[in-house]
Amino acid sequence: MKKNIGSLILFIMLISTQTFSQEKKNIKYDFACFDNDNASAITNTMSRIGSALWDIAKEDLTAKEEEEYGNKFLQSARKEYKFIGSGNEYMRVQNVLKKLNSNISNPRGFHYKIYLLDTSILNAFTFGGKIFITTEMLSFCNNNDELACIIGHEIAHNELGHISESIKKNNLMNEYLGNNLGDVFYSLSRIVFSPFSQIDEAHSDMRGMDIAIASGYDICQNKSLWDRMSKKEGEYNTLTNLLSSHPYSGTRRDCAINHIKINYSLNCKN
Repeated sequence: MKKNIGSLILFIMLISTQTFSQEKKNIKYDFACFDNDNASAITNTMSRIGSALWDIAKEDLTAKEEEEYGNKFLQSARKEYKFIGSGNEYMRVQNVLKKLNSNISNPRGFHYKIYLLDTSILNAFTFGGKIFITTEMLSFCNNNDELACIIGHEIAHNELGHISESIKKNNLMNEYLGNNLGDVFYSLSRIVFSPFSQIDEAHSDMRGMDIAIASGYDICQNKSLWDRMSKKEGEYNTLTNLLSSHPYSGTRRDCAINHIKINYSLNCKN
């Protein structure tokens, strides 16, 4: 009897482990949260038309090829930014990345590394498997659940091929217009900070949450993150949003809540 109970407990433990072993399958990505956002509709339509042209012109890069670009950017970035390579904050981002990295479903093959930048700029960005997060962004995250959604978002940009598309755009422009961009850092920075479509940003939010929840994080914390972001942005402005590469934080919050409800049956509104 005791042996049977022990076997049952072990079986339950295995099921629980498998539940968070990798991303959930058959995820639905719904962008209905953009339906009432006219500015986003315009920018996304323009971006999709452009993306279709790039897709015809160039094949996607492999993870290895993207990492080569990432290595070049890292070398130049070390000359421009102050990197933090030790301490509690450094270990915090390293540990969250390690946990997320082990739960990516069907990974493209990136060897992800994360770097902490000592700057008052509220930002996180990625390029070629290299993830950069500023000390200001780290401080803005109230807990590791929020941090996991931020880092997961950057992982998603790589896994979804958004970086590859940016590199293709840059290479095609150089091929036909000539490379007069100056030094390596400026050239690669233009790719790193070039805007994705607002749909791409929301897609990365959602995929990042999928990776985060598979790693055991509370993705409902994403709501409070975007609530605070929206307060920093102020009231929604159509013209400002039309010119922005990122969706309004309130829209990102709504997209996150909708995604979590559809795919995980969780109500994060409270």
